[in-house]
Amino acid sequence: MAHMIKPTTGRLTCTEEMLDYLSYISAKSGATNKDERLKMAEFIRTAMQIELTQRQRRCITEYYINGKSLKEIANELGLSSQSTVSYHISRGIKKIKKRVEYYNIYLNRKTDNE
Repeated sequence: MAHMIKPTTGRLTCTEEMLDYLSYISAKSGATNKDERLKMAEFIRTAMQIELTQRQRRCITEYYINGKSLKEIANELGLSSQSTVSYHISRGIKKIKKRVEYYNIYLNRKTDNE
């Protein structure tokens, strides 16, 4: 069985969580300034629009940004259980983290070529 990423209990926005992750992996290459963080935030927003299903995007937004519980989201979306909501959130975060890794590779190549 595949390992599922559980939603965090602290109510960080998805963007903040992803930016923390990006900051961590980018710090290895020295990219820690504010401008780079803003570029990363835009990258995450774009990746969410392109890569996630509507349901994944909605679950992530409701949970992290609007602070709703898994139960509330399941009821609003007519999903069978809280674990279904958790699954959509986990899959969405996994997709975004994969794109973040590609972004980091891009940054490293760009830095190497300068």
